[in-house]
Amino acid sequence: MAALLAAGGTLAVSGCQTAPHLMPATAPTPDMLRVRAAFEQWPHAPAAAIQGVIRPFFTTIHIANHRVTASGILNIHSPRDFRITAVTELGVILFDARFNWAGATVLRAMPGLGQLGTGVIENIVTDLSTAFRPPPSLIGLKRDGNTLVLNQTEADTHEYRWKFDAKTGRAKILDVNLGLFDTLHVQYKGYTDEGWPRELVMSRGARFYTISITFTDSPMAMRAAAPSGRAVGGGGS
Repeated sequence: MAALLAAGGTLAVSGCQTAPHLMPATAPTPDMLRVRAAFEQWPHAPAAAIQGVIRPFFTTIHIANHRVTASGILNIHSPRDFRITAVTELGVILFDARFNWAGATVLRAMPGLGQLGTGVIENIVTDLSTAFRPPPSLIGLKRDGNTLVLNQTEADTHEYRWKFDAKTGRAKILDVNLGLFDTLHVQYKGYTDEGWPRELVMSRGARFYTISITFTDSPMAMRAAAPSGRAVGGGGS
């Protein structure tokens, strides 16, 4: 995304993000370089761009005992600046939310979600930001057979465990320990020719949800999310 891993495993940050504490420079290993190159392919908008990168998608969401299918648009500037809109098969807004410096904000939500609370959508959007965000450092990256493993405790004090494909350097799994019996599990299933994640599957048992998002070039998703013909999104700011 907008945050790109620099040589030596430290993080170079573009846009309005706050730079993390920089680790001492070390010579990057070939595995570090491979993972860094894979993250650099993820979609990100130039710092001065008004419009973000538009990614149509189809999604299936399980919240408690509810199951909903929808299509939508992700308008992303960076992992900490995006807007996501999802519309049901009947053309009803499932949710319209953004993430920026103030965190997750639900702008609109389907009335049927009222009993579950917009807090569930806020959790999903916040967790998406985590899934989009590369690790701040690759120091400690280790090889385990055909998998590269990275264990870190970040500034938020949460424990992050990444797994990458050793051959391509692409992310496969992210587990984040958010508290007692509260783990965010993210699967990155497949990549496009550009090196962008093709499908994300996120689950968080403590928040009673599982969501799969499949990104697509199909104009059907774009039309479904903007039935009036107007662009949906407009940035996360």
